[in-house]
Amino acid sequence: MLTTFVMGALCLELLACASRHERNAATLPHPTPSPIALSRPPALDMSHRALVATASLEPSAATGEFEAIAFVDDTHLVVQAEHGFLSYDLRAPKLEEHPFPSELVPSDDGRPNVSMSERGGRAILAVPQGAELWDLVTMRKLATLPFPKTESRSLDMSRDGAFASTLGCSAPVAPAVRGKCHVDVFSGKTGQRMGSFPVRAEMGVEGDDVGVGDTLVSPDGRYVAVEKNWHSFSLFRAVYETATGKERLFDPDIVNMQSGARVLDFVAPDTLLLSRHDGAKRVDLVTGRTTAKLVVPLPGPSSAPTALMTSHVRLPGSSRVAAVLGNGPTVFVWDGTENRMVNTFRLANKVAPCLANCRLVPLDATHVSLVGTSRPVALDSATGAIDIGTGEAAEEAAAVVDASTGTLLGTVEHHASSCLLRTAARVVPLSATFCGDGSPSIAARGAFLAGHTAKGLAVFDLVRSTNVFETRQAPAPAASGH
Repeated sequence: MLTTFVMGALCLELLACASRHERNAATLPHPTPSPIALSRPPALDMSHRALVATASLEPSAATGEFEAIAFVDDTHLVVQAEHGFLSYDLRAPKLEEHPFPSELVPSDDGRPNVSMSERGGRAILAVPQGAELWDLVTMRKLATLPFPKTESRSLDMSRDGAFASTLGCSAPVAPAVRGKCHVDVFSGKTGQRMGSFPVRAEMGVEGDDVGVGDTLVSPDGRYVAVEKNWHSFSLFRAVYETATGKERLFDPDIVNMQSGARVLDFVAPDTLLLSRHDGAKRVDLVTGRTTAKLVVPLPGPSSAPTALMTSHVRLPGSSRVAAVLGNGPTVFVWDGTENRMVNTFRLANKVAPCLANCRLVPLDATHVSLVGTSRPVALDSATGAIDIGTGEAAEEAAAVVDASTGTLLGTVEHHASSCLLRTAARVVPLSATFCGDGSPSIAARGAFLAGHTAKGLAVFDLVRSTNVFETRQAPAPAASGH
């Protein structure tokens, strides 16, 4: 039976909004943009193009579970499902289903080997012939990209859709002997290859390890960062020049098993911001030299979770890194441009220790939310103020970025009994669909938020304070038994 929820006005009082993979846990985080005030884009005339609450946008069970979500323009939403893309025209309203190629090659964990840009309307899919570059506005294949069939393959689409990158690694040639890895970079507009080169042996596959890692292309396409993952650990990270394949940085490192433990951002032309389990540094990629560095003395052996800087975020539009040390916790804010410690927030006597590792999520350019403590905590890096709330602490949180401007709107927080959009200025209650099963998965454009669970989707209008629609996917038909 189809279950459809259509919600009316929520009658919220919205105040003016002052305002960042990551990306998910297994990938390198992309640069987090600067904050702006939340408002409807001027080009969107709601008197003629108003979204309507509807119960008609219900995908078939054949599409499978939802994987990712993105806006391609003001009123068109694309969902990457298990077996295809779902294109929603929220103004019509209209839903179209676009199945993946039948020969789609799954990733190592069996899930669809597909990467979709958060904005820019592009996606890359792994197929036996290589990788297909898709335009998500027209839902057409633009090009087939070379992508050799190897023991392990990963692919990535840049956040703005400007670049696609692939990483393929061959099988080990003998026990404990690594296979070889190769990176290719393509234009997200035309599919033209911009770079092709091998990466150092430490990035290769060895033994039962097929976690080859991920790639991140700099905003101007000049550099490619490659990270080697082994189970939940990040082992090595290197940066290469796209056109020549010349290595500009190699940074061997082992951090904790928590996702998102480090930050790598291209913060300016030829400049990289890199955080580690014991600090952070700013690197000049032309010379490969570290121009600024933070080293935090750890209170115990690196194997102890309380002795690691377990969550790192870049403050939007800056060279500042906020990092939390242990479960105590202590939060540091360091400025890579000025090479100085901006703040040290000691919270050991103010909140109970985190049950697991504490996590940081940016609210805007100066405010950071601390997740995992016993109470809600917001830190102001501009003034050094600590705001400890009395309500229910968030269990998980995710930053929300406007796809039309690339600016940070705030965070969506999952609480035991609620789901909230939080900015530095206000809190907006949302449907539980936006928080999924505990890990928020959100897309935003202009005044609209879209969130999804594995089988559900909701869209909320922040200006009209209304849930546009909320729907759940039809269950798969039961076997006939004949």
